[in-house]
Amino acid sequence: MDHGKRNLSKCKHTKSTQKDSESKGKKLFIEERRLIIEEMKERRKCLIEYLASYEKMEKTLQEGVRLMNERIKERKERLEGHISHQCTDQVKQEADKLRQQNITKDKEFKDQKEGIPNISPDRAKMKLELEEWKRQKKAKEDEDKLNEITPEKRSEERQKGLKSKNERNASIESEVARDTQRNDVKNREKQRQDEQIKTKVSADKNKEDAKSEKDDIPDSKISDKSKESDDKKEKETTDENNKKGTSKSVRLAGTEDETKDNETSEVRVGYNLSEDGKLQDLVVPVAEKEKEETARNEKTSQQGKD
Repeated sequence: MDHGKRNLSKCKHTKSTQKDSESKGKKLFIEERRLIIEEMKERRKCLIEYLASYEKMEKTLQEGVRLMNERIKERKERLEGHISHQCTDQVKQEADKLRQQNITKDKEFKDQKEGIPNISPDRAKMKLELEEWKRQKKAKEDEDKLNEITPEKRSEERQKGLKSKNERNASIESEVARDTQRNDVKNREKQRQDEQIKTKVSADKNKEDAKSEKDDIPDSKISDKSKESDDKKEKETTDENNKKGTSKSVRLAGTEDETKDNETSEVRVGYNLSEDGKLQDLVVPVAEKEKEETARNEKTSQQGKD
């Protein structure tokens, strides 16, 4: 019993809920329809206003055009009246002359049309000019026909183009060859300069090494070597004088002739590197060299005494 009442109450609740949803849907539909109608009314109102403004603008334009036409008409009438007022007898005569010429031309045209040969000098001249123009036109057409591009002419033009292209390529290759040759010359010159610098550096280094070795040798050995070199040089000088057959003999040390000869003669003491990278003899006067050796010998003997 209780179960049946519960189902009945449940069914009533379901029906009431369904009725509420339906009524809610109807209300929403009615509201949406009302909003659409209001929007359409607003659009119609705007369109009516736009059409009214457009009609007003069109009327304004028509009125402006009418006023402009009236003004143009008034100005034209005023101008014509002014011209007619200012017109003189000479102008009238010119107008009559032109009118008569037009009438004559019309009559000539009618006569020619009917087959009556009545050509004025002006028309004859015009006819000659027309014939000359036709002749020039035909000559030009014939020339164009002769100058028309044929396969032979096309091949000839192609050969000319290839020839000019080959000439351009040859000139470019020659220019490239000249550039390569110039670059080779520059590279060789640079290499030569580098070799000269290397030679100069090595010569300076050898000179410094020789100087350091010379500084390392004791003074006693240097004096012995210098004595030996002097004896050897003296002997070579004597042999050379004997070969030449001169009356010169070995001079004694300290004599005036020997001093004079030593001041003028020179002796090689080493080598020097020139600016162009070549080795040159480094020479000094014999007198100066002897002075250095004498000073060195005195220094050595002084050290030996000490």
